[in-house]
Amino acid sequence: MSLHRVQRDQFFQFSWRPRAPTLLSKEQEADVVKRLKEFSKRYDEEDSKILEEVRPPVFSFMFCATHQVNKCTSVPSGH
Repeated sequence: MSLHRVQRDQFFQFSWRPRAPTLLSKEQEADVVKRLKEFSKRYDEEDSKILEEVRPPVFSFMFCATHQVNKCTSVPSGH
């Protein structure tokens, strides 16, 4: 919903986030683009290793916390 609309005759262009000039040469940029899948695969593997190390303790904590909440909020039997 718009409270006020103004028609513009011209489009005013702006740069959302101007970027600093790159420190890489054109050849280095082309090499990075060419090897992007290789880099991506390597970093995905590193991320997977980190997640494998972190998951068990996090899941264990979540299980214990859930168990404690369920134990504290359950209605005792016989009442």
